[in-house]
Order: sequence, then C-alpha cells, then structure tokens
Amino acid sequence: MANDRASFRFGDVCPSAAAHEELRWYYNDWLADLSPGGAPAPRFFDAELAALADEARFADVMLANELIGARLGELQATERKALEALYDERPTSPCVLPSEERCGAAIQAYDRARGNGPSVVPARNDERCLPRWCRSYR
Repeated sequence: MANDRASFRFGDVCPSAAAHEELRWYYNDWLADLSPGGAPAPRFFDAELAALADEARFADVMLANELIGARLGELQATERKALEALYDERPTSPCVLPSEERCGAAIQAYDRARGNGPSVVPARNDERCLPRWCRSYR
C-alpha cells in the first residue's frame, strides 16, 4: 500500500497528518531509528557529543514508542488489528484488510486517542537530538 496519507482514506475518514506519521513510524521504522546515524566523529569532543546525541535519540525513540503504544492500548483489539493491517509494511504473512467501515473506525479511534498536537515521532536531524548546551560547541 502506498505511504501517502490520501491512500488511507476510507469514505469520509482520513487520518490526520500526525496520526499517519505516528502509525507509519510505529509499525515500520522505530527499531531502525534506534541505530546510530553516521560514522564516528574523528575528534574526542565530537565523539562525546555524538554519544550524547545517540543517548538522547534513544530516549526520544523509546518515549515516542511508549506513547504511541499507550494510545493504541486505549483502542479496542479489533481497531488495533485494523491499524496494524493498514500500516505494517513488513513482508510477513499476507493479511486481509478489514472492511472500509472498520478501517475508517480504527483511524477515527486513534485520532481521538491521540488528540490534537504535533506528531511525537522524533526528528531525524541529529542536531535536534543534542542537548541545548552542546549545540553551541559544534
């Protein structure tokens, strides 16, 4: 299934941009986001900053994963299964998508559970993962 949000429209129901980003990330990308993003820095101080960024990134990824998991925990089991069938892109056993009505209800339920606000998916920009006091030294 395509990754654009419009592909996830079911009748009059379409996930919010933040919900779509969170669900795609939760079902497909969060484990990959735990790995360090790049080669080690050549100088000691840069290496220390990179280590701080990796720790901060790990904490951000785990927090986002727990938050999205808690939101999914508020849904009914059938709604969670429908969202998993819609968003999980892993090449495991093929699954049958639930009816359009059930998919729309699941998307609405997740949007209600998450409320308004920005996506909790951590930024992929390493600079944003550094503590503020470290950014000025780069």
